[in-house]
Amino acid sequence: MTLRQFDFYGVGVRVESTEEEFLSAVEHDFSYFLGMANRHFLSLTLTNTSPDYDRLPELTCSFATPRNICFSDERFTYIDYFGQGLNIYDRRLNHSKIITDDLDLAHEIAYLTILSATSTPVAAFSACHPGEPFTSRMTGPRSDSMMSTPA
Repeated sequence: MTLRQFDFYGVGVRVESTEEEFLSAVEHDFSYFLGMANRHFLSLTLTNTSPDYDRLPELTCSFATPRNICFSDERFTYIDYFGQGLNIYDRRLNHSKIITDDLDLAHEIAYLTILSATSTPVAAFSACHPGEPFTSRMTGPRSDSMMSTPA
């Protein structure tokens, strides 16, 4: 498996897959945050195959949207994309396993999972430290270009 690592202001994310197209798409979305974090908050893997629903436990739907249906037990949340893909989120390990043979759907699931997982810690910092910038990665040339005003 190939690995991409991201650092969202100290919130680390690892994305692994054998699919370079998928990794490139995720890297493109979050290119500003590409880099190693001190520790990883979320790990995400893609298995490029059709989900095997027969191996899942029997659970009652806990939440439904027009896009997916969620099922949960004590440890896992299973997010079913109507037979096209499955995201199995392990709350104990903070690991998301995306299972689908549709790389566009895998990309969308990864994008939304990363946004959801990284927004909470960054927002929590902002709430605990009002007025302080969340800038653990804002050093070097990228921060200069991001902070400068256009000519």
